Amino acid sequence: MANKLNFKFGDSTKYESLETPEDGTIYAVNDGFTEGNVKMGSIYKGDKILGTTVADKLVVPKKITVAGLPSNSPFAGIKNGDSIEAGTDIAKILMDMLSKELNPSTPTKPSVTISGPKSLGTFEVGASVSIPAVSMDTVEGKFNDSWGGPQPAPRTSFSNQTITPSGQVGFTGYAPVAGASINSGSATAVLGTNKVTMTATANYSAPANKPHTNLGNEYDGAEATWVAGVASKAADFTATGVYPVYSNNASSGLTAEVNTRAALTAGSSVEISFGSELSSGNFVAFAHPATHTITKVEVFNTMSQKYETYTGGSTDVAEDSERNINGTNYQYNVWTRQGDNKNDAIKFRFTLSKGLNTK
Repeated sequence: MANKLNFKFGDSTKYESLETPEDGTIYAVNDGFTEGNVKMGSIYKGDKILGTTVADKLVVPKKITVAGLPSNSPFAGIKNGDSIEAGTDIAKILMDMLSKELNPSTPTKPSVTISGPKSLGTFEVGASVSIPAVSMDTVEGKFNDSWGGPQPAPRTSFSNQTITPSGQVGFTGYAPVAGASINSGSATAVLGTNKVTMTATANYSAPANKPHTNLGNEYDGAEATWVAGVASKAADFTATGVYPVYSNNASSGLTAEVNTRAALTAGSSVEISFGSELSSGNFVAFAHPATHTITKVEVFNTMSQKYETYTGGSTDVAEDSERNINGTNYQYNVWTRQGDNKNDAIKFRFTLSKGLNTK
């Protein structure tokens, strides 16, 4: 009957047990060695290595100095004179022998992002515009390679994070102050372009560590890392100020007053769907800035599904009083369709002499 076999590693007083061997089977444990505070030794069953006392990896028990390799050695990562230290994983040695060492590629440098700035839309001239708060974030850089890593995370730091407003055009009553963030505010839109640029910047350090080759070795090439620098990202708040135009197309039908504001546009063409002249008793009417004359009027043909030039009668006269738009008076004209017959619901397109975002 076989006896239970115990083995002792080195001078440790801790015993480990192997399963009961069959008769005639030889078990052995090598003398072992110590790497730091870790003791290692390989367990054998016959000529088969079962594993080691450290995470089942096979390691070199003594330091090896590579020698005797021919000049045309097929081993890519090992050359004469290299030292393989005691405790080196056999798998790493095989990797060094059989794999060509590949260097990491161009890194992704640290950067910053900025949130808040955007297109705010189209507003009446002189309207108040709400401007959102502005904030920024830093984005860590990373080491890159062509084999899918893994690469260590670069240890970098950021400082002097600042958002700076600049290039303000149009907006009045808005005076943002540079800082790590900028509070929300409001501004008055002037006619045409309104813009302010927000630029986020931050200093970043060089990495405190290095990228690795595919064999896990640190790589010193400057092309695979970065030096200290400044990250920057700019974005704009924009808004367009325009003259409004009006029609007499109210929800209740066509009215005698021409006070229904059409959709705001910076262009020179305005499309409006009018209700029935028959049911309201009023003709189609359109109010526009006196500075923007009407160059063409078109009516939509529901049969051909195309606009056709309107050839009927009309008047285009100045209003008796100026319109007050956000505190400023402007002279408007009213174009009114004329004729012996009134139309049912119909769509018109008015083309003006210039865009409504210009004087």
